Amino acid sequence: MLFSRLLKKFKPGVCGEKSQLHSGDLAKVILAGSPNVGKSALFNRLTGRYVTVSNYPGTTVEVSRGRSKAHGGKYEVVDTPGMYLLSAITEEERVARSVLMTEKPSAVIQLVDAKNIERMLGLTLQLIEAGLPVILALNMADEARDLGIKIDVNRLSQLLGIPVIETVATSGEGIAKLTSAIEVICQNPPDPISAGEVDYGPELQGHISSVAAGLDKANGISARAKAVLLLQEDPDEVSQLVRRLGKAQSEAVLATISAARGELDHSVHYLSMLAIKRNVEKLLVQVASFPINGPINFRERLSRLCIHPVTGIPLLLVVLYFGLYKFVGGFGAGTMVDFIETDIFEGRINPWIEGLFNTHVPWKMVQDLFVGKY
Repeated sequence: MLFSRLLKKFKPGVCGEKSQLHSGDLAKVILAGSPNVGKSALFNRLTGRYVTVSNYPGTTVEVSRGRSKAHGGKYEVVDTPGMYLLSAITEEERVARSVLMTEKPSAVIQLVDAKNIERMLGLTLQLIEAGLPVILALNMADEARDLGIKIDVNRLSQLLGIPVIETVATSGEGIAKLTSAIEVICQNPPDPISAGEVDYGPELQGHISSVAAGLDKANGISARAKAVLLLQEDPDEVSQLVRRLGKAQSEAVLATISAARGELDHSVHYLSMLAIKRNVEKLLVQVASFPINGPINFRERLSRLCIHPVTGIPLLLVVLYFGLYKFVGGFGAGTMVDFIETDIFEGRINPWIEGLFNTHVPWKMVQDLFVGKY
Protein backbone atom coordinates (compact mmCIF):
# COMPACT_ATOMS: atom_id res chain seq x y z
CA MET A 1 0.00 0.00 0.00
CA LEU A 2 1.04 3.57 -0.69
CA PHE A 3 1.02 4.68 2.94
CA SER A 4 2.25 1.49 4.62
CA ARG A 5 5.57 3.01 5.70
CA LEU A 6 6.19 4.00 9.29
CA LEU A 7 5.10 7.58 9.86
CA LYS A 8 7.63 9.95 11.32
CA LYS A 9 7.18 13.44 12.63
CA PHE A 10 7.67 16.35 10.23
CA LYS A 11 10.44 18.48 11.73
CA PRO A 12 10.48 22.18 10.79
CA GLY A 13 13.76 23.62 9.61
CA VAL A 14 15.09 27.12 9.43
CA CYS A 15 15.26 28.58 5.96
CA GLY A 16 18.57 30.26 6.65
CA GLU A 17 20.26 27.30 8.30
CA LYS A 18 23.42 25.84 6.80
CA SER A 19 22.98 22.59 4.95
CA GLN A 20 25.00 20.17 2.93
CA LEU A 21 22.41 20.56 0.21
CA HIS A 22 22.13 23.72 -1.80
CA SER A 23 18.62 25.11 -2.38
CA GLY A 24 18.70 23.75 -5.91
CA ASP A 25 19.22 20.23 -4.52
CA LEU A 26 16.09 20.31 -2.37
CA ALA A 27 13.07 18.33 -3.49
CA LYS A 28 10.36 20.92 -4.09
CA VAL A 29 6.85 20.50 -2.71
CA ILE A 30 4.33 23.01 -4.06
CA LEU A 31 0.98 23.78 -2.42
CA ALA A 32 -1.74 24.65 -4.93
CA GLY A 33 -5.47 25.22 -4.83
CA SER A 34 -8.28 27.74 -4.75
CA PRO A 35 -8.27 30.63 -2.27
CA ASN A 36 -9.45 29.92 1.28
CA VAL A 37 -8.89 26.17 1.29
CA GLY A 38 -6.25 26.12 4.06
CA LYS A 39 -2.97 26.33 2.10
CA SER A 40 -1.43 28.75 4.59
CA ALA A 41 -2.44 26.60 7.57
CA LEU A 42 -0.92 23.52 5.93
CA PHE A 43 2.19 25.49 4.96
CA ASN A 44 2.69 26.45 8.60
CA ARG A 45 2.18 22.84 9.65
CA LEU A 46 4.86 21.63 7.27
CA THR A 47 7.45 24.37 7.65
CA GLY A 48 7.06 25.82 11.12
CA ARG A 49 7.58 29.52 11.69
CA TYR A 50 10.89 30.09 9.85
CA VAL A 51 9.96 30.96 6.28
CA THR A 52 10.81 33.50 3.62
CA VAL A 53 8.19 35.62 1.86
CA SER A 54 9.13 37.49 -1.30
CA ASN A 55 7.54 38.89 -4.42
CA TYR A 56 7.57 36.62 -7.43
CA PRO A 57 10.00 38.04 -10.05
CA GLY A 58 8.36 40.74 -12.16
CA THR A 59 5.19 40.92 -10.03
CA THR A 60 3.85 42.24 -6.76
CA VAL A 61 2.47 38.81 -5.80
CA GLU A 62 4.02 37.23 -2.71
CA VAL A 63 5.18 33.62 -2.61
CA SER A 64 6.10 31.92 0.69
CA ARG A 65 8.92 29.37 0.85
CA GLY A 66 10.11 27.26 3.75
CA ARG A 67 12.09 24.11 4.52
CA SER A 68 10.84 20.96 6.14
CA LYS A 69 12.47 17.65 6.99
CA ALA A 70 10.63 14.34 6.74
CA HIS A 71 11.98 10.79 6.92
CA GLY A 72 15.54 12.14 6.78
CA GLY A 73 15.00 13.90 3.44
CA LYS A 74 14.90 17.66 2.92
CA TYR A 75 12.11 19.50 1.14
CA GLU A 76 11.44 23.06 0.10
CA VAL A 77 7.73 23.87 0.52
CA VAL A 78 6.26 26.62 -1.68
CA ASP A 79 2.89 28.20 -0.92
CA THR A 80 1.37 29.57 -4.14
CA PRO A 81 -1.43 32.15 -4.52
CA GLY A 82 -4.96 30.88 -5.01
CA MET A 83 -5.96 29.57 -8.44
CA TYR A 84 -9.07 27.93 -9.85
CA LEU A 85 -7.83 26.43 -13.13
CA LEU A 86 -4.65 26.41 -15.21
CA SER A 87 -6.25 28.91 -17.59
CA ALA A 88 -5.14 31.90 -15.49
CA ILE A 89 -7.04 35.18 -15.43
CA THR A 90 -5.60 37.18 -12.51
CA GLU A 91 -1.95 37.97 -11.81
CA GLU A 92 -2.09 35.70 -8.75
CA GLU A 93 -3.26 32.77 -10.88
CA ARG A 94 -0.55 33.43 -13.46
CA VAL A 95 2.10 33.37 -10.73
CA ALA A 96 0.72 30.15 -9.24
CA ARG A 97 0.70 28.48 -12.66
CA SER A 98 4.19 29.74 -13.45
CA VAL A 99 5.52 28.19 -10.22
CA LEU A 100 3.84 24.88 -11.08
CA MET A 101 5.00 24.79 -14.68
CA THR A 102 8.55 26.09 -14.36
CA GLU A 103 9.95 25.01 -10.99
CA LYS A 104 9.87 21.23 -11.63
CA PRO A 105 8.15 20.14 -8.38
CA SER A 106 8.82 16.74 -6.86
CA ALA A 107 5.30 16.82 -5.43
CA VAL A 108 2.26 19.06 -5.87
CA ILE A 109 -0.20 19.05 -3.00
CA GLN A 110 -3.54 20.33 -4.21
CA LEU A 111 -5.77 21.37 -1.35
CA VAL A 112 -9.52 21.38 -1.88
CA ASP A 113 -12.36 22.28 0.43
CA ALA A 114 -14.00 18.88 0.94
CA LYS A 115 -17.39 20.60 1.32
CA ASN A 116 -17.06 22.11 -2.16
CA ILE A 117 -15.16 19.35 -3.91
CA GLU A 118 -17.28 19.63 -7.04
CA ARG A 119 -15.99 23.13 -7.78
CA MET A 120 -12.34 22.21 -7.25
CA LEU A 121 -11.76 18.86 -8.92
CA GLY A 122 -11.45 20.53 -12.32
CA LEU A 123 -8.00 21.84 -11.37
CA THR A 124 -7.11 18.36 -10.12
CA LEU A 125 -7.85 16.87 -13.54
CA GLN A 126 -5.78 19.56 -15.26
CA LEU A 127 -2.80 19.06 -12.94
CA ILE A 128 -2.89 15.31 -13.55
CA GLU A 129 -3.16 15.83 -17.30
CA ALA A 130 -0.13 18.13 -17.15
CA GLY A 131 1.87 15.18 -15.82
CA LEU A 132 2.56 16.75 -12.43
CA PRO A 133 3.12 14.52 -9.35
CA VAL A 134 -0.14 15.39 -7.61
CA ILE A 135 -1.32 14.56 -4.10
CA LEU A 136 -4.94 15.53 -3.47
CA ALA A 137 -5.68 16.74 0.08
CA LEU A 138 -9.37 16.89 0.97
CA ASN A 139 -9.04 19.61 3.58
CA MET A 140 -11.73 20.68 6.07
CA ALA A 141 -12.81 17.03 6.12
CA ASP A 142 -14.34 17.50 9.58
CA GLU A 143 -16.73 20.16 8.28
CA ALA A 144 -17.71 17.95 5.35
CA ARG A 145 -18.48 15.09 7.73
CA ASP A 146 -20.58 17.39 9.94
CA LEU A 147 -22.67 18.26 6.86
CA GLY A 148 -23.18 14.59 6.04
CA ILE A 149 -20.97 14.62 2.93
CA LYS A 150 -19.41 11.22 2.28
CA ILE A 151 -16.41 10.79 -0.03
CA ASP A 152 -14.94 7.38 -0.87
CA VAL A 153 -11.28 8.39 -0.62
CA ASN A 154 -9.90 5.03 -1.75
CA ARG A 155 -12.17 4.90 -4.81
CA LEU A 156 -11.35 8.50 -5.73
CA SER A 157 -7.63 7.71 -5.44
CA GLN A 158 -8.08 4.68 -7.68
CA LEU A 159 -9.99 6.59 -10.37
CA LEU A 160 -7.59 9.55 -10.40
CA GLY A 161 -4.45 7.43 -10.07
CA ILE A 162 -3.00 9.69 -7.36
CA PRO A 163 -2.85 9.68 -3.52
CA VAL A 164 -5.98 11.19 -1.93
CA ILE A 165 -5.90 12.08 1.78
CA GLU A 166 -8.45 13.64 4.12
CA THR A 167 -6.91 16.44 6.19
CA VAL A 168 -7.80 19.12 8.70
CA ALA A 169 -4.86 21.52 8.53
CA THR A 170 -5.94 23.52 11.58
CA SER A 171 -5.98 20.49 13.90
CA GLY A 172 -3.30 18.34 12.24
CA GLU A 173 -5.63 15.50 11.22
CA GLY A 174 -4.19 13.58 8.26
CA ILE A 175 -0.87 15.47 8.25
CA ALA A 176 1.11 12.32 9.14
CA LYS A 177 -0.35 10.48 6.14
CA LEU A 178 0.32 13.50 3.96
CA THR A 179 4.00 13.71 4.92
CA SER A 180 4.32 9.98 4.26
CA ALA A 181 2.78 10.47 0.82
CA ILE A 182 5.24 13.28 0.10
CA GLU A 183 8.13 10.96 0.92
CA VAL A 184 6.75 8.18 -1.29
CA ILE A 185 6.05 10.36 -4.31
CA CYS A 186 9.40 12.18 -4.07
CA GLN A 187 11.32 8.89 -3.95
CA ASN A 188 9.15 7.17 -6.57
CA PRO A 189 7.93 9.85 -9.00
CA PRO A 190 4.98 8.82 -11.19
CA ASP A 191 5.46 8.17 -14.88
CA PRO A 192 4.23 11.33 -16.67
CA ILE A 193 3.50 9.27 -19.79
CA SER A 194 0.74 7.45 -17.91
CA ALA A 195 -0.89 10.69 -16.75
CA GLY A 196 -4.66 10.78 -17.14
CA GLU A 197 -6.27 12.87 -19.85
CA VAL A 198 -9.36 15.04 -19.66
CA ASP A 199 -12.07 14.01 -22.12
CA TYR A 200 -12.76 17.28 -23.92
CA GLY A 201 -15.35 15.77 -26.22
CA PRO A 202 -15.42 15.37 -30.02
CA GLU A 203 -15.32 19.12 -30.69
CA LEU A 204 -11.93 19.64 -29.06
CA GLN A 205 -10.20 16.26 -28.85
CA GLY A 206 -8.91 16.24 -32.43
CA HIS A 207 -7.70 19.84 -32.33
CA ILE A 208 -5.89 19.30 -29.02
CA SER A 209 -4.10 16.24 -30.42
CA SER A 210 -3.10 18.13 -33.59
CA VAL A 211 -1.59 21.03 -31.65
CA ALA A 212 0.09 18.74 -29.11
CA ALA A 213 1.78 16.83 -31.94
CA GLY A 214 3.78 19.95 -32.78
CA LEU A 215 4.90 20.58 -29.23
CA ASP A 216 7.60 19.15 -27.02
CA LYS A 217 7.40 18.37 -23.32
CA ALA A 218 9.10 21.14 -21.33
CA ASN A 219 9.79 21.34 -17.56
CA GLY A 220 7.93 18.08 -17.07
CA ILE A 221 4.64 19.53 -18.38
CA SER A 222 2.80 17.42 -20.96
CA ALA A 223 2.38 18.70 -24.51
CA ARG A 224 -1.36 18.07 -24.21
CA ALA A 225 -1.74 20.50 -21.28
CA LYS A 226 0.22 23.12 -23.19
CA ALA A 227 -1.93 22.55 -26.28
CA VAL A 228 -5.10 23.32 -24.33
CA LEU A 229 -3.63 26.61 -23.07
CA LEU A 230 -2.43 27.54 -26.56
CA LEU A 231 -5.87 26.88 -28.03
CA GLN A 232 -7.22 29.30 -25.43
CA GLU A 233 -4.65 31.84 -26.73
CA ASP A 234 -3.01 32.12 -23.33
CA PRO A 235 -0.47 34.98 -23.76
CA ASP A 236 2.14 33.52 -21.39
CA GLU A 237 2.08 30.14 -23.11
CA VAL A 238 2.25 31.73 -26.60
CA SER A 239 5.34 33.77 -25.64
CA GLN A 240 7.00 30.67 -24.17
CA LEU A 241 6.19 28.75 -27.34
CA VAL A 242 8.04 31.31 -29.45
CA ARG A 243 11.06 31.19 -27.14
CA ARG A 244 11.21 27.40 -27.13
CA LEU A 245 10.58 26.62 -30.79
CA GLY A 246 11.79 29.73 -32.58
CA LYS A 247 9.86 31.96 -34.92
CA ALA A 248 9.46 29.61 -37.90
CA GLN A 249 8.31 26.50 -36.02
CA SER A 250 6.11 28.44 -33.62
CA GLU A 251 4.34 30.17 -36.51
CA ALA A 252 3.41 26.76 -37.90
CA VAL A 253 1.90 25.73 -34.55
CA LEU A 254 0.06 29.04 -34.21
CA ALA A 255 -1.35 28.61 -37.72
CA THR A 256 -2.72 25.20 -36.72
CA ILE A 257 -4.26 26.80 -33.65
CA SER A 258 -5.87 29.60 -35.66
CA ALA A 259 -7.37 27.10 -38.12
CA ALA A 260 -8.72 24.97 -35.28
CA ARG A 261 -10.36 27.93 -33.55
CA GLY A 262 -12.01 28.93 -36.82
CA GLU A 263 -13.78 25.58 -37.04
CA LEU A 264 -15.38 25.87 -33.58
CA ASP A 265 -18.85 27.27 -32.90
CA HIS A 266 -17.89 28.40 -29.38
CA SER A 267 -14.73 29.60 -27.69
CA VAL A 268 -12.20 27.01 -26.57
CA HIS A 269 -12.45 28.28 -23.01
CA TYR A 270 -16.21 27.74 -22.95
CA LEU A 271 -16.00 24.26 -24.47
CA SER A 272 -13.16 23.19 -22.18
CA MET A 273 -15.00 24.40 -19.06
CA LEU A 274 -18.09 22.42 -20.03
CA ALA A 275 -15.95 19.34 -20.69
CA ILE A 276 -14.18 19.62 -17.33
CA LYS A 277 -17.54 20.00 -15.59
CA ARG A 278 -18.81 16.83 -17.27
CA ASN A 279 -15.69 14.93 -16.22
CA VAL A 280 -16.03 16.09 -12.61
CA GLU A 281 -19.73 15.16 -12.45
CA LYS A 282 -19.02 11.71 -13.87
CA LEU A 283 -16.30 11.25 -11.25
CA LEU A 284 -18.35 12.42 -8.27
CA VAL A 285 -21.25 10.12 -9.08
CA GLN A 286 -18.91 7.23 -8.33
CA VAL A 287 -17.21 8.52 -5.18
CA ALA A 288 -19.35 11.05 -3.31
CA SER A 289 -22.78 11.38 -1.77
CA PHE A 290 -24.33 14.61 -0.60
CA PRO A 291 -27.24 14.86 1.86
CA ILE A 292 -30.50 16.05 0.32
CA ASN A 293 -32.28 16.95 3.53
CA GLY A 294 -29.62 16.13 6.08
CA PRO A 295 -29.15 17.85 9.44
CA ILE A 296 -28.20 21.50 9.20
CA ASN A 297 -26.21 23.08 12.02
CA PHE A 298 -26.53 26.70 13.11
CA ARG A 299 -23.48 27.86 11.14
CA GLU A 300 -24.78 26.38 7.87
CA ARG A 301 -28.28 27.74 8.48
CA LEU A 302 -26.88 31.22 9.11
CA SER A 303 -24.68 30.95 6.01
CA ARG A 304 -27.69 30.13 3.84
CA LEU A 305 -29.68 33.02 5.29
CA CYS A 306 -26.80 35.42 4.59
CA ILE A 307 -26.41 34.49 0.92
CA HIS A 308 -30.13 34.32 0.10
CA PRO A 309 -31.28 37.56 -1.61
CA VAL A 310 -34.51 37.79 0.41
CA THR A 311 -32.91 37.42 3.84
CA GLY A 312 -29.33 38.43 3.01
CA ILE A 313 -30.05 42.11 2.25
CA PRO A 314 -31.97 42.77 5.50
CA LEU A 315 -29.24 41.00 7.46
CA LEU A 316 -26.63 43.18 5.73
CA LEU A 317 -28.55 46.34 6.69
CA VAL A 318 -28.86 45.15 10.29
CA VAL A 319 -25.11 44.46 10.47
CA LEU A 320 -24.27 47.84 8.91
CA TYR A 321 -26.58 49.74 11.31
CA PHE A 322 -25.88 47.96 14.58
CA GLY A 323 -22.36 46.67 13.82
CA LEU A 324 -20.85 49.74 12.18
CA TYR A 325 -23.03 52.77 12.89
CA LYS A 326 -24.15 52.01 16.45
CA PHE A 327 -21.28 49.88 17.79
CA VAL A 328 -18.25 51.33 16.00
CA GLY A 329 -19.57 54.86 15.53
CA GLY A 330 -21.67 55.28 18.66
CA PHE A 331 -20.17 53.02 21.31
CA GLY A 332 -16.57 52.88 20.00
CA ALA A 333 -15.97 56.42 18.73
CA GLY A 334 -18.33 58.01 21.25
CA THR A 335 -18.67 56.27 24.61
CA MET A 336 -15.31 54.50 24.70
CA VAL A 337 -13.29 57.47 23.38
CA ASP A 338 -14.96 59.83 25.90
CA PHE A 339 -14.29 57.40 28.75
CA ILE A 340 -10.62 56.92 27.79
CA GLU A 341 -10.01 60.63 27.17
CA THR A 342 -11.98 62.12 30.08
CA ASP A 343 -11.95 59.56 32.88
CA ILE A 344 -8.63 57.83 32.29
CA PHE A 345 -6.31 60.47 30.79
CA GLU A 346 -7.74 63.81 31.98
CA GLY A 347 -8.88 62.42 35.31
CA ARG A 348 -5.96 60.16 36.25
CA ILE A 349 -2.95 59.92 33.94
CA ASN A 350 -2.45 63.57 32.89
CA PRO A 351 -2.52 65.08 36.42
CA TRP A 352 -0.07 62.48 37.71
CA ILE A 353 2.41 63.06 34.85
CA GLU A 354 2.08 66.86 35.09
CA GLY A 355 2.77 66.72 38.82
CA LEU A 356 5.77 64.48 38.21
CA PHE A 357 7.33 66.90 35.70
CA ASN A 358 6.47 70.03 37.68
CA THR A 359 8.13 68.56 40.76
CA HIS A 360 11.24 67.00 39.28
CA VAL A 361 11.88 68.96 36.04
CA PRO A 362 12.56 72.65 36.69
CA TRP A 363 12.99 73.70 33.07
CA LYS A 364 9.82 75.12 31.47
CA MET A 365 10.94 74.26 27.95
CA VAL A 366 11.36 70.59 28.82
CA GLN A 367 8.04 70.55 30.68
CA ASP A 368 6.25 71.90 27.58
CA LEU A 369 7.65 69.06 25.49
CA PHE A 370 5.84 66.42 27.55
CA VAL A 371 2.96 68.00 29.51
CA GLY A 372 0.69 70.98 29.41
CA LYS A 373 -1.38 72.48 26.62
CA TYR A 374 0.45 70.78 23.73
